[in-house]
Amino acid sequence: MKIVFAILIITGLAGDSLFQNRCLTIDLQSKASGEATNLSQFAADLEYIQLESHADCLVDKIYSLKVRGNYFYIQNTGTRDSWGQIFCFDNKGKFISKLDKMGRGPGEYELINDYDISSDNTIIAVNSGSEIIFYRRAEKEYIFIRKIALSNSPDKISFINASSDILLQYANTDGTKPFSLELINSEGKSLRSWTNHLKFTLKDGWVSRSKYECLNYFLNGSFFVKELQNDTIFTLKSNLVPEPYLVLNSGDKKLTPGARSNGQYYLSHGFEYLLIQNIMESDKYFYCKYSFNREVISFIYDKAKKIKYSIQPGGFLTDDIAGGVSFRPEYCSNGKFIMWIDAIKFKDYVSGNEFIDEPYKNVEKRKKISELSKIVNENDNPILVIATIK
Repeated sequence: MKIVFAILIITGLAGDSLFQNRCLTIDLQSKASGEATNLSQFAADLEYIQLESHADCLVDKIYSLKVRGNYFYIQNTGTRDSWGQIFCFDNKGKFISKLDKMGRGPGEYELINDYDISSDNTIIAVNSGSEIIFYRRAEKEYIFIRKIALSNSPDKISFINASSDILLQYANTDGTKPFSLELINSEGKSLRSWTNHLKFTLKDGWVSRSKYECLNYFLNGSFFVKELQNDTIFTLKSNLVPEPYLVLNSGDKKLTPGARSNGQYYLSHGFEYLLIQNIMESDKYFYCKYSFNREVISFIYDKAKKIKYSIQPGGFLTDDIAGGVSFRPEYCSNGKFIMWIDAIKFKDYVSGNEFIDEPYKNVEKRKKISELSKIVNENDNPILVIATIK
């Protein structure tokens, strides 16, 4: 079977048209009513966190970041060896621990497809293909607990409801996955599953796959999921029954099972569909980034006023709070949007004319950025920039 990697997205919980009259709907093709230019329009606070840098915790490049309680978990990337590393830092940037067990021996994993951390920050689960490997944190390292085999390889794994149960999100890449979601316990037993309603039969044997197959985030104790072919975002509350929450209406630009079943056609025409790349949310605002017609477009939506604000090309908001680097969110955790910047780029920015001329509202925040630039070495770990969204 031929494999094609393309930029796409899909789902299978149910049809979107069922929910457009039952929950908030945002029309992706409609023109925005306002413009999102400055960070202070949407953020109440901004913080820079320097990640501790020494031989035991050098981050080549951040591939993914997750927040659990007061801890940041960062999947490293760069060299082959660093791909298998996950670092834990506290909310001040202090190094706590490192998981580094890439290999083919007992208690090791061949690769990291995804990972998640228990709510008490004691257990980390690594998805490696059709396996999940569990480790317990002990001082600055992790101890192997168990390995479980899965019947299918998930795209995302997530601990749910402060328990040891794990939600599996499946990518619908070849149209044959029986489930879109499945809940298992820590022993691998299936507790509940949700049927994939968007199956299709490949016409030419070409499989299309994207890094944006399955999306998720937490907000106020609820978990939200979205898959590629479904415009609907579903929420899983304490009863773990998926409920339609928000529809990102892509209209006639929606990726359909029919379009995806023809892999070669989709490889050449994928840009003709609206494909969601990232979603985030605070109590007041919803953020979305998507691709269409070879452009990446992002907006912020005021849920109460029902106003969509377009963000300038590139997706950056000017930091008029502290006059720091322009802000483009990459990850969210309970209403906080997070980005990161390499130390050398941060130092170059603060030493340049753009920083001198950039307007700002908070003198103390501005001062902290200047002081940070003096102590950061250009070879240090990346710096996290965290915006508390209104």
